[in-house]
Amino acid sequence: MLIPLVAWAQTTSWKLIWSPNPEPNMWYYEVYRDTVPDPVTRLSTVVHPETVFVDSSIQKGVRYYYRLRAVDSSYSKSEFSQTVSAAIPRIINLPEHLQVRPDTTLNFDLDNLVMDPDDAPSQLVWQVSGQERLNVQLDAARRQLRIQVPVDWQGSEQLWFTVTDPTGFYDRRGVTITTSAQPPPPAGKINVYPIPFVIGTYGTASGITFENLPLNGTLSIYNLLGELIYKTPILEREFHWKVQNKNGRSVRSGLYVYVIRDAEGRKIHSAKLVIVR
Repeated sequence: MLIPLVAWAQTTSWKLIWSPNPEPNMWYYEVYRDTVPDPVTRLSTVVHPETVFVDSSIQKGVRYYYRLRAVDSSYSKSEFSQTVSAAIPRIINLPEHLQVRPDTTLNFDLDNLVMDPDDAPSQLVWQVSGQERLNVQLDAARRQLRIQVPVDWQGSEQLWFTVTDPTGFYDRRGVTITTSAQPPPPAGKINVYPIPFVIGTYGTASGITFENLPLNGTLSIYNLLGELIYKTPILEREFHWKVQNKNGRSVRSGLYVYVIRDAEGRKIHSAKLVIVR
């Protein structure tokens, strides 16, 4: 028999609830979970008549699939229930601490700050709170965020970024912004990987990672015609590029050039990228 299955989430866990099997010799339920449809990996068992299971071993930004089977006292198993799936959005590419200089403007492309495998960026709702002297401007339609640091400001504020999907699942992350006279230097040699980036091998969610970046600089990516296809401010030492252009579309196979500039606009590093689809 098929067992109706319902799922919903809090911030860090799923709760599965289903209707009890009415057979008199019911014993337990098998809970199956995977990151692909129709899971065959058994996660846990629930003794009848309990019909609730809480899964706290999940990661944000990952889509999970669940289904059940009923088992009676003679070890006879039912057919699998219908499969349900969902994901909690995950905020990425945001540091816990960010040092800036007075009279600085930070621009965020919100689509590049979230990983949500089951909802389009246009379906997500962003909120930013906690500002006092920082001027925070959120453009919900374009999904752009601008933070302006006053010219005479010396201090520290913690901003809270919250992203919520249509079903109410959410992620929240705090970023402390502090003024400093000069940004600290890079931690070491700039690393970029994997190169070449092969979609079928590494998957589309991982993207290309840039490590040991200079704070408050910029990362720009160009095609071989010299056309700018992507640019972002460097807000933390590590950045994950989703291999998408500035319009959110996947970048084609080919050879590209990335350029990294420091806070003063000076080019400090450049090299080639190879993308294979």
